[in-house]
Amino acid sequence: MEGFYIERQNKSLTKNLHMLVYGSPDAIPVLLFPDETGYCSSANTNGLIDGIAPLIESDRVQILCCEGLDKETLLNGSGDKSWRSARQEAYYHAVADEFVPLVSSFNHSGMKIIAAGCGVGATQAMTMFLRHPDFFSGVIALGGNYDLKTYFDGWCDDNLYKNSPCDFMRNITRRHKYFTIYPDCSIFISSGRNEANQPALSTMMELEYILNSKKINNAHFEYWGYDVTPDYYWYTKMMQCYLPIALEQQYEKGTKLDLGA
Repeated sequence: MEGFYIERQNKSLTKNLHMLVYGSPDAIPVLLFPDETGYCSSANTNGLIDGIAPLIESDRVQILCCEGLDKETLLNGSGDKSWRSARQEAYYHAVADEFVPLVSSFNHSGMKIIAAGCGVGATQAMTMFLRHPDFFSGVIALGGNYDLKTYFDGWCDDNLYKNSPCDFMRNITRRHKYFTIYPDCSIFISSGRNEANQPALSTMMELEYILNSKKINNAHFEYWGYDVTPDYYWYTKMMQCYLPIALEQQYEKGTKLDLGA
């Protein structure tokens, strides 16, 4: 499927970031974070976009595939840990402060965004959603790792803490300004049970325990079979399962995007 290509100079990262957009500007926007390659074209190259083409072609969803920076941050095992964590926080701000406001320039639905991703993209999507449910109406996270300390040999600083869902959600309280927003969101978190999904699978179980302890009961954690490996064959099947449900929920709720919130 053909999409249109966007390139923007990014102040937070002092580099250009790229995005591929598929579908009608009048449909619900889904911000799709890439796999470990970091390429905004990865979902299309690996067949995921074709797998959800009926939803795109029927004007139900607009998919915005953004570029990633994980080779510099989470996956940069030989890099300085403090630099990597600071770079991850800069990437968060690049998306939240610069990319998200751009969405309204090529999406006219006025609806909140759904965050989504596969593998390390699911990690970024979950972090973005949990830190900004005022911008995002939900998340579809497939095969993600939600404890970022596992990428840093157990090390953590303030920047990494803010980007590690298991860590910052463990300490969130009902007084937090976003706590009452989560129950109105569409939250789908999935992984296969195959050993190849570790250690991400264990962190998904940890996040499930944390959200359940906070009574965030609308978060759907689903564990697929022991034959389910972390690859696009299964990611596409998962997206085909959860995306129509998330879209239906959001059309019913009509959650509007307010960038001034």
